[in-house]
Amino acid sequence: MAGRPGAVENSPYRKEIEEMLKEGKPDTDIAAWLKEKGKPISRVTINKYKNEKFNIPVEARKKYNEKKSKERLDGASNGMVSDIEKIDKFIEMVDPEILKEALPKDQATAVNRFLQTKYKILGVIDDKHSVEVNVNNNHFDTDSQKQILEDEGSDE
Repeated sequence: MAGRPGAVENSPYRKEIEEMLKEGKPDTDIAAWLKEKGKPISRVTINKYKNEKFNIPVEARKKYNEKKSKERLDGASNGMVSDIEKIDKFIEMVDPEILKEALPKDQATAVNRFLQTKYKILGVIDDKHSVEVNVNNNHFDTDSQKQILEDEGSDE
């Protein structure tokens, strides 16, 4: 004989049944208690409800795994945020005097690598696409370049 689907869910004693299941009482004791109350439900139906719909160990395992997964995700994403902030700070702190001594191509390459790393982390680009800065100016004038950088840097 198959149990009545929804018998536990629809029982006026559902709360009490779930409390007894939570306490670990055997389904035979719960079935006997319900019979005394005049609302019998078979032990098979109670056991099926316990295994399929009120399975505390399975639910606890799910929640534990979700919590640990979220912690790992948060840790990894916080690490990437820190990396992005470090890149931003490093770019801000680069002394123009250092860049002045480097060749224009080397300047562009350095900035390109930092930006490429940052944009990959942010998901703006992926490994199939890249950000490239091409410097084809063979006659690099440091004074005019310095003026351009100063003009771009001033928002006043």
